[in-house]
Amino acid sequence: MTAKEDEITEFVSEFSLMMQGFMEDHDSFDETLIRLEEQFLAVRDDVEILTKVVRDGNGQTPLLTRMVILEEKIDKQELSQKRQPITIKNYLK
Repeated sequence: MTAKEDEITEFVSEFSLMMQGFMEDHDSFDETLIRLEEQFLAVRDDVEILTKVVRDGNGQTPLLTRMVILEEKIDKQELSQKRQPITIKNYLK
């Protein structure tokens, strides 16, 4: 073999190894994308369920409505506490 043929053979060999590595990486990326898609679908399903519970409720009043009711109760309680006269008796409760 001539020097030129040796260079071509070496190039083909190195290129073959490089392509083999590329194909292995490509297969690995395909597997990763499949796993990511599965995880995305699972998260999407979970978000849909949570959205339904928050928006529509799950047999009870919707979560947002319950939160508003609690906030109103807290506001009323804070307002009534502000109206009470400041006495030692109120602090001892």
